[in-house]
Amino acid sequence: MLVGRADELASNPERLGNVVYGGRLENGAEGTGDGYSFRERGLIQTTGRSNYAA
Repeated sequence: MLVGRADELASNPERLGNVVYGGRLENGAEGTGDGYSFRERGLIQTTGRSNYAA
C-alpha cells in the first residue's frame, strides 16, 4: 500500500499520518484527518482517539 505512494507521502507529513494511523485505534478513516490529529505525541507517545480522551 505505502510502497507505491512513497514519493507522494515523503513530502507531506499530514497525509502520511492520515495514511498510517487512519482507521486504526478508534480513529476515523484516512479522509477524516484523525490519523494526523491523533498521531504519536508526548512523553509516552500517546496514539489514537481513545487514548487521547483518557
